[in-house]
Amino acid sequence: MALPAGVVAAKQFIQGVQEVAKEGAKNLSSLKEGVDKFKNLKEQSSTKEGLNSLSKLPENVENFDQLKESSTQINDLENKFENDKLSKVELSKMSESLANKVEELTNQMNKLESTFSPEAEEVGLMKNSLERAKDLKSKVDYSFDSDNLNIDPNRPYNRYEINKKFNQVKSQMHQEAIERGGDGRALHKDCYTDETLRGGDRYDYEHERSSEEVFMKYRDILTNDEIAEVVNCPENVGVTLRSINQSKGKMKMEDWMGKSDNISKYNINKTLTEKSLSIADTGIQNKVNEILSTRE
Repeated sequence: MALPAGVVAAKQFIQGVQEVAKEGAKNLSSLKEGVDKFKNLKEQSSTKEGLNSLSKLPENVENFDQLKESSTQINDLENKFENDKLSKVELSKMSESLANKVEELTNQMNKLESTFSPEAEEVGLMKNSLERAKDLKSKVDYSFDSDNLNIDPNRPYNRYEINKKFNQVKSQMHQEAIERGGDGRALHKDCYTDETLRGGDRYDYEHERSSEEVFMKYRDILTNDEIAEVVNCPENVGVTLRSINQSKGKMKMEDWMGKSDNISKYNINKTLTEKSLSIADTGIQNKVNEILSTRE
């Protein structure tokens, strides 16, 4: 049985109202979402950094992806360098690749620093990648140079070149000490006690940092002749009583001073000794840097 026309019309009206209500609810939901987004953008844009970040959002997303890609590339190069035995050609190519990467990362760093604060994640990741790239390039270059110079990083301790240079240094120091004495007798100051030593006294010329210690530390990047120059740099060669030299032997001076009553027994001037050792360490490092700089 057909419904009266009036009832049909009423039902159609009610359905229409329901659909409009549903659509209105959707619109309200969308409106609320839009308002929330607007509030968030407004908060971000309340600072200069926020405005810059918003205006350069597409570029920043691209930069961040590039940063992650660069970090992965450096990871791969580090693993290859550490785990593979690379030829000179491969080392040369890796060095060139890293030089380009350092330049690229430096340019990206300049862009990021103009956009983000120093504490931003992007800046931290960039700094880390840049430092790793520089460090790896130094290692690759050292390895390349060592290979060219036929450096065996595992060779045993050898004093031949060290002693040859040491004899030259001692001869020069002795001549200077005679001139300083003024009476035909050498005049020295003990590098550990500050006592005066004269020609005829029982003293020795002393490597304040032992030749073996220096040799083993730098044998992977320096030749024997270069190590001889480092060991015998002026800052590392002093004069001390033979009794002190023989008692110390190959021990590190700090360890020897810490044993028993050595300081009082041998009248060691601890302040002078520590200063002298610090000067020796600086002289050694400066000499190493000087030698390495000539290879660049």
